[in-house]
Amino acid sequence: MTSLTLHFHGTFPPVAAARERIQRGVAFVRGGIVGEEGAFLPSQATWYPQEEQDRALYDVSITTPAGYEAVMEGEWVERSDKGKDGITSRWKTHHPLQGINLVIGRYSVRKESYRGVALYTFLFEKDEQLSRLYRDKSRAYLDLYGGLFPPYPFKKFAVVESFLPTGYGMPSFTLLGSAIIRLPFIPDTSLGHEIAHNWWGNSVFVDARLGNWSEALTSYTADHLYAERKGAGEALRYRKKLLMGYKNYAGPDAIALKDFIDSTSLPSRVVGYNKGTMLFHNLRRLLGDDLFYDGLKRFYKDKAFQKANWVDLQSAFEEAADTPLDGFFREWLDKGGGPRLALADVTLEERGGVFHVSLTIDQGPSPFTLLLPILFTMLDGEETSRTVTVKRRRERVDITLPERPLSLAVDPRYDLFRILSDAETPPTLGSMLGDRTGRIVLPDTHEIRADYREFAAQIARGYPLTAIGESELGKEDIRDSSLFILGGPDENEFFRLVADGLPSSVTIGSNAVTIKDRVYPLATTTVVISVKNPFNPAKVISALFGRRGELGRIARRLPHMTGKSYLAFSSDGAVETGIFEGEKVLSYRFQEVPEDEAGAR
Repeated sequence: MTSLTLHFHGTFPPVAAARERIQRGVAFVRGGIVGEEGAFLPSQATWYPQEEQDRALYDVSITTPAGYEAVMEGEWVERSDKGKDGITSRWKTHHPLQGINLVIGRYSVRKESYRGVALYTFLFEKDEQLSRLYRDKSRAYLDLYGGLFPPYPFKKFAVVESFLPTGYGMPSFTLLGSAIIRLPFIPDTSLGHEIAHNWWGNSVFVDARLGNWSEALTSYTADHLYAERKGAGEALRYRKKLLMGYKNYAGPDAIALKDFIDSTSLPSRVVGYNKGTMLFHNLRRLLGDDLFYDGLKRFYKDKAFQKANWVDLQSAFEEAADTPLDGFFREWLDKGGGPRLALADVTLEERGGVFHVSLTIDQGPSPFTLLLPILFTMLDGEETSRTVTVKRRRERVDITLPERPLSLAVDPRYDLFRILSDAETPPTLGSMLGDRTGRIVLPDTHEIRADYREFAAQIARGYPLTAIGESELGKEDIRDSSLFILGGPDENEFFRLVADGLPSSVTIGSNAVTIKDRVYPLATTTVVISVKNPFNPAKVISALFGRRGELGRIARRLPHMTGKSYLAFSSDGAVETGIFEGEKVLSYRFQEVPEDEAGAR
């Protein structure tokens, strides 16, 4: 065996440099960073010798200063504490990987073994309860995926705390920011997402030249799966949130799904995650559960620890279903945007004791081949569904029912990827934040403006909004833009635009806000509320008002709550949220049944 010894050194920027590049509450780190807090050296930072080939086995020994632990991909095969001379640890991979990522910090480490997998937590503080929670949840996810996927591909899984707000998944570990790791919902959501990545992206690698499929597949087999396990209503709300996110951020010039590479920009992210997740949902609807999961297993078996692309996925599903799927994949991957459904010309006729329903579906200028679900509610309250295939921009659909229907709803469970209409979309914070012509409107009063200035700067760093003063806001801005009004009725004159558009369930008084019968005192609560722009229903106006303390912390939390219509942040750190519903534009109620017919029934 030939060996080659290299000696080299380098200097990396401090942690503060990465904190200056945080967008939407997340640190996107490409180069390495080193500081008193520790170090994060991603493979892109070229902190180790790299060959031209992009996959290799690694056997790495790391020596860190006393008190610092290192963690990276692979099995932790050795650790030696040399006191003041530092700690040496050795990590060894058993499968060829595309690169390695080194994390160093002052960690308290906990470990247990489960079904041949070493489960670790690397936390900055000794927190037995948090460590136990993450190890318990990791075991549950390994059990869940053990019934759906091939066996877990690595000898360890570690939950590692980061001094930056990150949410990364690497082969055999995840790196979660200190604030993120302690959020109560993360063990039930993001943790499972990152564990699923150990199959999709971290052991079957993404061939980025032909698009990134892994975020969509991971989101569907993790986040959507968890919603389904909570019930049909939760899955419906999850899919609706995906569609709302796409409408809010994709824009009219959205890229095609095949062109999605990474999530550093919001318009790209909602294509890769939201539209991509809906691709897999509709593929599963087309094939059924058994063939869908058989296709995933075939895909993994064929491409484990190799690069894979959308063509490989298509081939695996075609083999599982024994049917060509080229039309399905080409339409989903190559076409930008999506259909805009409208319902028209609904008729009902009874002929020979059978009821004939006819309706027209208009998809707008970008028609897809859709398995269109239509739900009928009958006179006795029972529901029955039909699925029809539509392909053209405008298509007439005929359905026969054995009983008279009371009403119908097209795609009531948001099973289809489609562009929601303005009327159907509820006013949310995300609708406002995603407007590329949006304005943050600061109070003109100097003392009050100073309190909001840094909050506005943090928001503008992550979203395409421009901060202006009250006196700079023109009539065109009000008509053509979404607005973020900072300040209440006595602080910002344009707060009236929000007050005029409030639903009946909201009342704003001088000392408190009442939302759906819940009272929020303004002295101890910061409220964010969103309504439709009264001059342009395609736009949204949001307002932040009430208590002005801890606005920086609120700005960091907002990116995680963009799907809400209102947020109420209490001074104790608690937050309550909710959403105002949009209109049901794809539904129809038939004329009342004649009394003599109703009586006969």
